[in-house]
Amino acid sequence: MKDEGRTERAARRGRWAMISAVALLTLAGAILRIARLDHPMRYDESFTVLQYAFSPDPADWVNYSAPNNHVLHTLMVRAAAEVGGITPPAIRLPAFLVGVAMIPAAAFLAHRLTCRPAAAVTAAAMVCGSSLLVEYSANARGYSLLCLLTLLLALAAIEICRRPRALRGWVAFCVLSALGAFTIPIMVYPAGIIAIAVAAQALIAGGQRRRTILKRLPLALAATAVVTAVLYLPVFVVSGVGSVVANRFVTPQPRSEILAGLPGVATRTLADWTRDTSWPWRVLVAAGVAAAAVCGVRKRNFLLLIPPLAAVVLPVAAAAHGVVPFPRVWLFVLPVSLVMAACGLAWMASLPRGGRVRLSAAGVAVLAVLVLTADAGVRSLRREYMISEDHRTLVDAERIIRDLRAESLADGRTAILSQLPSQPSLAYYALLHGVRFCPADHPGCVRAVVVVGHT
Repeated sequence: MKDEGRTERAARRGRWAMISAVALLTLAGAILRIARLDHPMRYDESFTVLQYAFSPDPADWVNYSAPNNHVLHTLMVRAAAEVGGITPPAIRLPAFLVGVAMIPAAAFLAHRLTCRPAAAVTAAAMVCGSSLLVEYSANARGYSLLCLLTLLLALAAIEICRRPRALRGWVAFCVLSALGAFTIPIMVYPAGIIAIAVAAQALIAGGQRRRTILKRLPLALAATAVVTAVLYLPVFVVSGVGSVVANRFVTPQPRSEILAGLPGVATRTLADWTRDTSWPWRVLVAAGVAAAAVCGVRKRNFLLLIPPLAAVVLPVAAAAHGVVPFPRVWLFVLPVSLVMAACGLAWMASLPRGGRVRLSAAGVAVLAVLVLTADAGVRSLRREYMISEDHRTLVDAERIIRDLRAESLADGRTAILSQLPSQPSLAYYALLHGVRFCPADHPGCVRAVVVVGHT
């Protein structure tokens, strides 16, 4: 009895230590992301805000004139702006909150997969210090929301595989997938990959579990499609079905262009994922992902194989669809890969015999990840600008508008800016600082300002 009580107390202390560590890492991740909320407004952010979120016409909020409108995220931005105004931190608040929430979500997913506190802390640390995830947590777009929903979808998949007869896992799968698709239609990729992993898990499970999962999975996917269609009804009414399923970004391209473009996209994606990291960090993550795959095969857990499964499915899907994706389309794989790396490292630390040796190995692994993550976080803070893809961003847009405003106030005239269509960030900061603009040939235009320079 004394031994059981001692074990229970040790387990309780371990849980509290894990929760405390994850909470501290979440706080550290929030600080890293807060430091970027005043970053110059990017092209896509400004375009989305001006064309959709800030429009006085509610129909524009669901207007799908371009895939820039991540509808659910646009509605969240609109709500945040109603409360906090139109400053960059207020506009980026939804992306920031879900970006911070990714840290405990990653920890919870790692713990659910392994039941090891070391895996939870390691996953939280990796997501906390990821330079690219920090960037998208301070970018008023829907990609960070998609990442969080993917982590939650993996948690729903665990519930489905363990309790296939319980409805909550299936309901969560449908709701999360539909909300992700309502944010960006590319949610079909994480939902499809996780569905494949669940189906594979069912096939090796056998018996009643296999029959239940394989019977309900198609129904869940069909229900997801129906819920998504219902959510998109306002979009279809305003913009038509073709704006979503047949816009120029999803029009098939020649097969030769796809095959030629995919290697470059894969290379840029990996470069973005490992940005601001040291080579030991990259080695640890690669070893962790590989170890998780080995562990998944040995323990017959296909959810640990999501990163290699994505590495196969995504290029095949791109080739079949006939579209070379932007690297950010695959961003949802990054937090999942970091979680699986944490699981793999925890599994490797459990291989040595002897409780003390295992505990020491786990401690060394966690400490190494914490040190390397801190190094990555410091490197990301030293980065002047966080712009991974949107190279059209005019980083001096606010300074230009401030100068125009100061000049107009000094000489008593109103500066009327000739807006360049390729620079919506100028229009955004003009709106923020109360500078009016119009076409250069407008009868009331007293001057035309042409901005020349590199981004």
